[in-house]
Amino acid sequence: MIDPQLFRDDPAACFQDDLSRLHNQSRTELENLQLAAIASHFAELADKIMPLGLLADAAGTTGIKSLDDVPALLFPHSFYKSYDDISLDYGHYNDLTDWIQRLSAVDLSHVRDREFTKLDEWIDTLERETGLVITHSSGTTGRLSFLPRSTDEVENNARYARMTIPDWSGVACDKKEPAQFSVIWTSFARGRSAVARGAHAFQHGYAKTKADFLALMPGELSADWHYYTMRVERAAAAGKPPPIATPYVSDWIDEMNAQHAARENHANTMLDHIANQLKGQRILLAGAPFVLHDFAEVGIKRGMTKAFGPDSAVLAFGGLKGQSAREGMAGTILNFSGARAISNVYVMTEASSALLACEHGYFHLFPWVVPFLIDPVTGAALPRDGVRTGRWALFDLLAKTYWGGLITADRVTLDWTPCACGRASARIHPDISRFEDGVGNGLPPCPAKDYAIREAMLKLRD
Repeated sequence: MIDPQLFRDDPAACFQDDLSRLHNQSRTELENLQLAAIASHFAELADKIMPLGLLADAAGTTGIKSLDDVPALLFPHSFYKSYDDISLDYGHYNDLTDWIQRLSAVDLSHVRDREFTKLDEWIDTLERETGLVITHSSGTTGRLSFLPRSTDEVENNARYARMTIPDWSGVACDKKEPAQFSVIWTSFARGRSAVARGAHAFQHGYAKTKADFLALMPGELSADWHYYTMRVERAAAAGKPPPIATPYVSDWIDEMNAQHAARENHANTMLDHIANQLKGQRILLAGAPFVLHDFAEVGIKRGMTKAFGPDSAVLAFGGLKGQSAREGMAGTILNFSGARAISNVYVMTEASSALLACEHGYFHLFPWVVPFLIDPVTGAALPRDGVRTGRWALFDLLAKTYWGGLITADRVTLDWTPCACGRASARIHPDISRFEDGVGNGLPPCPAKDYAIREAMLKLRD
């Protein structure tokens, strides 16, 4: 019998941090645990997270008594990019403190009147002085999303990531010992974006030591530079001249140009290291599919095949972003690395846990990811059974200082039927795509009252 309080506080501990135990729970028992956990989160956060209180009042909800009560309280993903454009375009970063406070229970009172001159400075100061870790999205919708998590939540994510090692590597992992991988990370070593933040989980969850985490781009990714490039693209699309870069952003433009110019040198240095220092060792190669392919292709051109030691692994995340896979893409990566297979991962900025594909390609849900589907036309919650396609929504039980209920921009097929892999958990089919919600604060249809969503958006920007 699983302790509901332990499940609410640390769900993985209920399964002894053993991934093999997670996917075969009684659905009735699991949903009772999930309901109790969500109800507890609601009781703690309803008075602290402004938009949650507004949606609850509109729905007449004073407490969650059924999973059917949850959809009306799910936040559209637009909430996390509902700031005033002026805050970013004109460098009013201190205004973002008031905005993000309405979405987080972490106390920001002693920095609320602080002036900031850079986006990087704002994010770093909040993390250093308040323990709030802000992660920004890639901005594929034309706006950056900012997700607020506590330092404890970030550290816990690394531990939860480590649980997955046996599932994608096929090798048992003693949770009391460091993971035995040298990690080759094909992105930036540091930064504030979701991908750069992911480096933390790979370094602390998978690498043997700090020195065994090796980034193909060893430098940092600046949020100010990232947002400036988005503004340049928007201006070009509108036929307007590019915005003027601040001296800080100008320095970062030079730095990023230098890093990208050195990318081939970095790749060759990394390949030398693999051939000479890591020969025969367990390696984890991780990154976006096209980047993995390009890196592997350079290695093969150098004559490197089956370059990794036994029990090595490849993790691919981020998908193809609507592009077609290159011919022989997977074969090139496997030929270079010598890994048995490429493990695909479904991950999003807004969710704590990455979902792993089983041997049949389906992404199985962990017990702390409570699934919902939203009708993309009516905004109504779809029945939680059978095989259904709609807008992916979830409640993330690992969220403690922010509301874990979210409606995403992803179109998924959610499947409750038994999987050939033997796991009994609900699963997402691999054919994932995105809905076009429009530019700016485009609001998707959702179960919450429309007027409550609009009021929340206005008050978030107030």
